Amino acid sequence: MSEHAPVPDGESIYDDSDTSSGRSAVRIASVAALGGFLFGYDSAVINGAVSAIETRFEVGSASLGFAVASALLGAAAGAIYAGRLADRVGRARVFVWGHLGLLAAYVIAVLPLADVAATILCLVFLGAFYAATDGVLSALVSQLAPPD
Repeated sequence: MSEHAPVPDGESIYDDSDTSSGRSAVRIASVAALGGFLFGYDSAVINGAVSAIETRFEVGSASLGFAVASALLGAAAGAIYAGRLADRVGRARVFVWGHLGLLAAYVIAVLPLADVAATILCLVFLGAFYAATDGVLSALVSQLAPPD
């Protein structure tokens, strides 16, 4: 068993012929890199919402700045707690729960929210669930990578 999460002691999902060429490592690294790219892309998308948030909620520059930064603040806080939770209950479970949380947060995000505080709270949850999925994905992929 792994010291970080429940891992079956069975056979590896990779056979020796699959890992000898290095193609499986490239494939795994590509998927992990794509996850990191998408997180950065999503963080940049908030720039398109700045004028809409400012117009819809008629907020000042301080509130607007906090709204824009709230997803990243949620991601920073979420990474800490998601890592600890993954150590206790397993990386795969936290990964799945994080995606379910993202789905719920996206459903809330498309609703007409009443004020900027609700929007900020939704963005904090989106950031926290992104951290749960993206951060745990790296650890999960490393757990599945074949030993050399």
